[in-house]
This record gives sequence, C-alpha cells and structure tokens, in this order.
Amino acid sequence: MHGRRSRGSHPETEGIPAEIIHRSRSRLSVVREEPKPDLLLTDFLMSPINGMELIERCKRVQPELKTILYSGNVGEEIMQYYSAKPDGFLSKPFLPKTLVAVVYSVLRG
Repeated sequence: MHGRRSRGSHPETEGIPAEIIHRSRSRLSVVREEPKPDLLLTDFLMSPINGMELIERCKRVQPELKTILYSGNVGEEIMQYYSAKPDGFLSKPFLPKTLVAVVYSVLRG
C-alpha cells in the first residue's frame, strides 16, 4: 500500500512544485522512481521508521538527494547518532516563510 500521494503546487509549499506522501515506506519508493526528487522534507517522529532512518535509506539509493528534517520533539543533536546527515533542520512550530527560506537555502547548496 502506497498511502496518500498528491503532486503539484500546494498552498503550504508557496508555489514550489511538490509531491506530498503520507507514509514513510512510500517515501522511500519515490527515490527509486523517475524523475528523482530534488529534496526530501520529513518529520523525525514517524512510524514504522523515523525521519533520520528514512534519510539514511534514501541517501543510500540517491546520495545527492537534499534533505531537511523537522521535529517538535528532538533537536539537532539527534543527528550525531546517524551516519547520514540532513542538509537542513527545522524546529516545530515554524512559519511557512521559514520553511520556504530553508528549502531554497538547501536547494541552492
């Protein structure tokens, strides 16, 4: 089962083309599809795998994938326990304009 997916420009993405996937296992399958995504934005607190585990698995398949982790429960210090590191981090709650700024910053490298 793939979970809910939607493509296009969404109000919460401020006009940035996006595909929103609501299940972590489905998110992993996206990096195997064409066209490859430019960015993965994921919450830390998910099930059955957490956001850092998802980032590690996705980067094994697509090492150049840019990633942003967000969380209201853990801070950036959680990253020290994982081999792959996200390119950006957001603490919840955050404003949409903050999200957009971090996305553009990460995509520009």
